[in-house]
Amino acid sequence: MAAKLVTFRQGDNQHTPIGGTTQSKAAAAFNASKRSVQRGCVVLNEGSAEEIRAVELGELPVSVAADRITQRKQVDPKKRRRRRRMSTRTAMKKLTDFIESEVKQYCGQILNRGTRDLKEKALDKLQQLQGIIGEEIARLSEGMS
Repeated sequence: MAAKLVTFRQGDNQHTPIGGTTQSKAAAAFNASKRSVQRGCVVLNEGSAEEIRAVELGELPVSVAADRITQRKQVDPKKRRRRRRMSTRTAMKKLTDFIESEVKQYCGQILNRGTRDLKEKALDKLQQLQGIIGEEIARLSEGMS
């Protein structure tokens, strides 16, 4: 099963130069679709030993096994709504922390080592980003009223 080759997990740095196998690489190695490998990962990571064995022996299609597992995992809509709200907060915090740290880091590098031309280009890009952020703020404000 191609999913057994996958060593990267969701959230891992997929661009790291140190080995590892992505779902895409595993799919290519087995001449399978990436979606089939994703389903295989669901079966391997969340399925029962019986489901894994049935898929490995070809007694149960990986898509059917993954669908069964996914259906078992479905939760009460109230809990799902609450969980989504919490993950949105987390995403918002991660986004703001990331933007702040990256902008400060790269602006510092440009200020310390950049040419005048590079500094002007960086300023233009930051002004474009400022416009995009302003548009998103307006969109969020409209959604709240």
